[in-house]
Amino acid sequence: MNKTRFIQIRVTKNQYERINNNARAKGFLTVSAYIRDLALGKDAAFERKVNELYEEIVGKNKKDSKTSGQSNHINYETM
Repeated sequence: MNKTRFIQIRVTKNQYERINNNARAKGFLTVSAYIRDLALGKDAAFERKVNELYEEIVGKNKKDSKTSGQSNHINYETM
């Protein structure tokens, strides 16, 4: 996803060091990625869960329609 907006915040040297250390400790490569995750994390987690549920439901419906279509099919050529 192309990032086109810029947000600037002011922090003290100590605050920046704490944020940076937290980001590194949690495996983030940049402070920006860490801040984005903090700001959007719950929304992103919720969105991922909704997408997982959607895929599960759609996947089951596709399987059910294929299975039900096959089980109802009668091959008259073999009769």
